[in-house]
Amino acid sequence: MVFATAALAVSLAVGGVLPAWEAVALIPPFLALAAVGWIDDRGGVSPRVRLLVHLSASAWFLAWCFARASWAAGLALATPGGVLASVILTLALGWAINLYNFMDGIDGLAGAQGLFLGLGGALLLVVQGGDAEALVMLAVAGACAGFLVWNWAPARIFMGDVGSGALGFLLAAVPLTAVDDVRTDVWPWLILWGSFVADASVTLVRRALRGVALHEAHRTHAYQRLARRWHSHRAVSLSYSAVNLVWLGPIAVLAAARPATGPIAALVALCPLVLGMSLLGAGRAEFRETEAS
Repeated sequence: MVFATAALAVSLAVGGVLPAWEAVALIPPFLALAAVGWIDDRGGVSPRVRLLVHLSASAWFLAWCFARASWAAGLALATPGGVLASVILTLALGWAINLYNFMDGIDGLAGAQGLFLGLGGALLLVVQGGDAEALVMLAVAGACAGFLVWNWAPARIFMGDVGSGALGFLLAAVPLTAVDDVRTDVWPWLILWGSFVADASVTLVRRALRGVALHEAHRTHAYQRLARRWHSHRAVSLSYSAVNLVWLGPIAVLAAARPATGPIAALVALCPLVLGMSLLGAGRAEFRETEAS
């Protein structure tokens, strides 16, 4: 999946479809994240080293974006506001990388989300005029579709850190590369990510409030609790996909068509999901964890 996506991105750049600066901004950090994920899958990487690579990859990508005239002028990087914006964007990309990794815990879920984000993102970019970026998103969707053939429950292959971190980065970064050429808005993209954002964020906040080490493995995400309750990975992955298609997708299209409604549309889309993840127990202590404490 990683090599297929990278190969197509390189082909688009060589063919002059994808601007060279976008290829340089996207492909090296994408491969670096896949490499550190592969090492982590094989033998483990310390949380500090992993976080350093994640933030360095984000910073590399943003540095190339900031080199574009409109980015530099719009963010006024020499000002405190520009510095703050740079830090926020770097952390946001780092969160996307880790969020996707957190949500890759059952058969089919992360692959189905990648397929949805790839197709939905391509649609948004085509509407907004970002044709080259849309092709990259379609490449991601195609890679995820092929991967799902083997990853759907019961899975025969798994995404692992090598795929999840790199995929999370690419799905979050590609829309940002279009800022220089087309008018993009954060709200439709946030909505498309809604099911993963709600589950991972509620889980992270609850675990942080309980004083649990956030880098430690656990099984307290809402999707993990549902998989144990329903005894089915397939049912959970289908349920998240249904939420994406029936709820989040249409609201994201509305937010893209009517930009002024973006913040309200995001609240309408995400608030029920956050409430639902909370009610499902995302981040709540497991029985054995409670016993140990």
